[in-house]
Amino acid sequence: MKGLTPSYRVACWNSTKSRGHQLQNWLAPTNPLRRPGYRFFLMISLMSAIGGGFHFVASYWITYTETESTESVAWLSIAFWAPALLTMPFAGVIVDRWNRRLLVAFSLANPALVNIGLMTLMLLGEFRSQHLYIYGVLTSTTHALFWNALTAYLQEHLSKEELLHANGINTALFNGGYLAGAGLAGVLYSTIGPLGAFAIDTVGLSMAVVGWFVIQRWWPDRNRDERNSELSGFLQEFREGLRAVRADLALFGFVLLAIVPRVSAQIVNVLQVGYSKTVLGAGSAGFGFLDMAYGVGAMLCGFAFPMLAGRSRRLMMFVPVALISLSAVYLGMSFVPTLAVAMVVQFGIGTTATIIGILGHTTLQREAPNHVIGRIMSIIQIVQYMLLPVIVWCIGSYANLARGRLLHESPLRDAFVLASLAMVVTFLYSCVITLLFVRTRGDDAATISESAEKQ
Repeated sequence: MKGLTPSYRVACWNSTKSRGHQLQNWLAPTNPLRRPGYRFFLMISLMSAIGGGFHFVASYWITYTETESTESVAWLSIAFWAPALLTMPFAGVIVDRWNRRLLVAFSLANPALVNIGLMTLMLLGEFRSQHLYIYGVLTSTTHALFWNALTAYLQEHLSKEELLHANGINTALFNGGYLAGAGLAGVLYSTIGPLGAFAIDTVGLSMAVVGWFVIQRWWPDRNRDERNSELSGFLQEFREGLRAVRADLALFGFVLLAIVPRVSAQIVNVLQVGYSKTVLGAGSAGFGFLDMAYGVGAMLCGFAFPMLAGRSRRLMMFVPVALISLSAVYLGMSFVPTLAVAMVVQFGIGTTATIIGILGHTTLQREAPNHVIGRIMSIIQIVQYMLLPVIVWCIGSYANLARGRLLHESPLRDAFVLASLAMVVTFLYSCVITLLFVRTRGDDAATISESAEKQ
């Protein structure tokens, strides 16, 4: 059989280029999907996101079914987040110093290796549910490094005009993929069991690690200032980050609101296992469907919100509106009678919480200098992660009471009322900090349309 002729290869190449140009003509100039490197990034991120949904369902379902306690689930959630506080001060300095692509790959390889250790215990018959707390601690050590490095990496390779679309699409992909994986895991869990769930997560993480070595084909590494690694040098650079935060407290205060989608996700994680099993009687499949509904809401919001926001003259004002809407949706969740209605409400929680996260991360990437963004983000994360375990533990402990003390006798239903009140308080804070932020920037900070037109 003869090889392909040069003219045929040229024709194939021109056809590929033509399809690429058609995609670019169809997409807006500020849409990062025009870039092949960004499309490859989405593909490898989807692999790890879907796998993460499987380990999530396995971890929380094992814990709740063996303990019948939302407080135990809350402690597991804290184990996945709180230990990262110890690494955050160093994570920001490391991200600003070293190769951000390799840091992302390393932070994905860590949970893959921990998964292998956990699966080994299962195969040997030595696994106990208490091991999941250790599992959470070990995987959380690189959690802050991952999000810190990823945020800085995308800021490094995308323009400011592309960041709103990118954060919307990223949110859609991470939440949609993660929680679609959780939905599949809930349906398949009775068949594949915990070992199968963790195996799928490991495969997804491993494929993503390989992808982060390949992505430099489209996005070459940037040179970084790799200074000495002595502790005194780390502390000095961390203090530089503190000075950058103090110089722009309005930005710091506004970006703190990006904790809302994380808080919402953890509240959902802690409550809906018991809510599905005890209140709705829907079992692990219902748990998976509730997670899927949350993910679909986040995913659709990630795709649609940047298009809506791009035409808005007061972009930052979406934050208080989203918060008061989130409070109302949480209150509605406390009254749902069936799984179908609960899925609709979870869709609303995912949608409203995601808006706040998109705006918080986009604002940080657009306003923070690239050489110090890692340290600024690590300081923001330290404050967020100090608040997160407290909020999660309070919600979990309240749901574990004998009876509710607000609107419902069921503590699981009443815990959603408590979450609604927490969002009201956050709404009041957002009104003040959003006004201060807009005043320090002027009207241009509240819009994105003008900068997009300049592009």
